[in-house]
Amino acid sequence: SNQNSAAAAAAAAAATEEQQQLAALRHVAAMKFVLDGLTVYFPYEYIYPEQYRYMLELKRALDAHGHCLLEMPTGTGKTITLLSLITSYQLEHPEVGKLVYCTRTVPEMEKVLAELQELIEYR
Repeated sequence: SNQNSAAAAAAAAAATEEQQQLAALRHVAAMKFVLDGLTVYFPYEYIYPEQYRYMLELKRALDAHGHCLLEMPTGTGKTITLLSLITSYQLEHPEVGKLVYCTRTVPEMEKVLAELQELIEYR
């Protein structure tokens, strides 16, 4: 009985360690893809269809030198989607200049800066 308990505990610990390793791999995995002729650097291994459409519409607005208003639900990765597309666009089109990003609070800006730093490290 003690051997069964020890074996079960060891198996649970191994499973937890494996889950942590997989989570870490998911976190560091990234992708580079071409969107309408633009090489986009995205710091995650998976992109949601909404994020792809968001990037496409944003790129079209930038290409047209126009304005763009996009809406996505909470938690769908708007910030990293915007940062990935804009910084990738700036790499290929340095003439577009700076990105000015505004937030309501300092903690919100700190979160954006952390995501930007992760994106820069990936590129």
